[in-house]
Amino acid sequence: FKTVKNSQKFQTYFFKALSEKAIENYRVAIQNLEQCAVLAPNNVAVLFEFSKNYYYLNQQLEAVSYAKKALAIEPNNQWLLKHLVNV
Repeated sequence: FKTVKNSQKFQTYFFKALSEKAIENYRVAIQNLEQCAVLAPNNVAVLFEFSKNYYYLNQQLEAVSYAKKALAIEPNNQWLLKHLVNV
């Protein structure tokens, strides 16, 4: 992050995304993740959350795409590998 303010914004959007996902409001979660992606492009946690939310929306192509992007960054991430198998 370039600034502390950006880091704080990222955290706010990320935790809003997790909260929305918890109440099954996946589209709003994705909107918050989009803000995270602007602040931290190629963040593995954000890519993973995108994939999970798209999976819950039954949008498998998007779910696979985001999981593969995250695995390109962290190819040995066991959580991502297990998730991709489920998708």
